[in-house]
Amino acid sequence: MKVKIKLLDEKAKVPFKKHIDGDACYDLVPVSYKYNPKYDRFEYALGFATEFSSDWEAEIRPRSTNTKTDAYIPNTPPTIDSNYRGEWLIMYKLRTPFEQLFPEGDRELNILEMENELAPYKIDGTPIAQVKFNRVEHTDWIEVDELSDTSRGADGGLKRV
Repeated sequence: MKVKIKLLDEKAKVPFKKHIDGDACYDLVPVSYKYNPKYDRFEYALGFATEFSSDWEAEIRPRSTNTKTDAYIPNTPPTIDSNYRGEWLIMYKLRTPFEQLFPEGDRELNILEMENELAPYKIDGTPIAQVKFNRVEHTDWIEVDELSDTSRGADGGLKRV
């Protein structure tokens, strides 16, 4: 598989594997971030855009070191589709919401503190996420009146309420 990458920032790094043999994913290093108070999230820019075959999609995943932070990727796993040509971004949210962290005080100062002090990752060359490429299977959906019986049946362990 070949991925064309356009670096949009002089600090941008091409995704890389720390251990060539055995690593399934490529590490992603941000070039900048900002806190978006409207959505209460940190938006990390990776400084590059890509082009790759329509038979593939890129799946962003948190790194295992993410468990050492109070942050999570809210739409895990985010997908980069083959026809997307914009800059790759990764969103992180803190498990503790802004309004709970700052129940009072000057909102603008609290936003600055959120951005400067509480960001889950700083811009220091450390990877903040990883990407894995998956083949896209094109699917034909066939509408039927009945499905075959199985030993499990329709009970998947969850009951509708």
